[in-house]
Amino acid sequence: MALAAAALLCCLWAAPAFAATYGTVFGGWLRLRANPSYYAAVITSYRTGTVVTVLNRSNGWARVITPDYRIGYMDTGFLRIGSTQPTSPPPPVSRTWTDVNRTAQVISQNGKGVRMRSSPTVNDTNVMGLYPVGRTVREIRRSDDGWSYISIDGKYGYMMSEFLTSSYAPPTPKPTPPPKPTEKPTDKPTDKPTEKPTDKPTEAPTEEPTEKPTPERIDIENVKLDPFNPKVGDRVKIIVTPSNAEYTAVWFRDENVLLGMNKEYTVQESDAGKVINVKVTGVGKSSGFSVDAFTGAVQAASADDGGSGDEVVQEWVDP
Repeated sequence: MALAAAALLCCLWAAPAFAATYGTVFGGWLRLRANPSYYAAVITSYRTGTVVTVLNRSNGWARVITPDYRIGYMDTGFLRIGSTQPTSPPPPVSRTWTDVNRTAQVISQNGKGVRMRSSPTVNDTNVMGLYPVGRTVREIRRSDDGWSYISIDGKYGYMMSEFLTSSYAPPTPKPTPPPKPTEKPTDKPTDKPTEKPTDKPTEAPTEEPTEKPTPERIDIENVKLDPFNPKVGDRVKIIVTPSNAEYTAVWFRDENVLLGMNKEYTVQESDAGKVINVKVTGVGKSSGFSVDAFTGAVQAASADDGGSGDEVVQEWVDP
C-alpha cells in the first residue's frame, strides 16, 4: 500500500501543465474579485480580449488565473468559455524608470494623506498605508507615467509622483485671536433655595458599538525561494515573512508554461536550464500584496548531490 501511494504521489508531481479550459473577456473591463460575490474586494480589472485560464465554475462565477498569474473570480456572463490558449505571454506595461535617489516629502492639495501601494496601479487591494502631508520618504525611482518607487520605515512600495516633492515647506500656523472679556451678569441672585436633587440617580443609556473591530492586518515583508539554485528532483519551497501571512501561489516557467498552484514545487527534467517563477498574492488579512519570485537556472541532476557546502540565499527586493 505504501509503495502504491508513493507511486501515485510521484505521478502527481510529474504531471504536465494543466489541461485547462480558457475564457476570453468581452463587454469592456471585467473585474477580478477575491471571492465569488459582487460584494467581494476587487483585485484588479482586465479589458476585452484578455484570455484567462478557467479552473472551475459555479453559480455564475469562474475561478480563474489571469495572464499575469493572479487568482480570483470573474462573472461568467462576461467570459466566452472554450477559447484557445494564448500562444504568447501578454505584453508588459510600457513604463520607463529613472533613478532619482532623493529625500522627498508627501504633499496634497486637499491636505489629506496619500496612499502607498504594493504595485504601480490603483485598485482596492494593494494599499500598504496612508501617510500624512509632510511625511519624509525616500524616493528611489520615478517612472514616465506618474509613479514613484519609494521606501518608508523599511517598507518598499509605490506612490503617485504628483504627491511627492523635495521642496516642502510646512504651513505656518495662523495666530489665534485673544479671548474676548466675559461680561458681568446683570441678573440679581434670587433668594429662592435651589431644588433638591432627586434621590434616584439617572442612569445614562449604554450604547452598543455599531462597528465590529476589524481584524489586524498582516503585511507580507519578504518572499524568497529555497533552494535558489535548484537541481532536477529538488523540492522548491516558498518562504514568506512573516510565516503566518496568508497567500496563494502560481508556479510557471520562463516560456509562460503553467506548472502548479501548491505552496511548493518539485523540479522536473523538463525544467533543466530554465528559470522557475512563482507569483505570490496575499489573501485575507494579507490582501493587497503581490510579487514575483524566481529561481536561478535549474541544474540537471548529477550523480553526486553532496554539493560544495555553499548556500545561496536571495532576499526579495521589490523591483
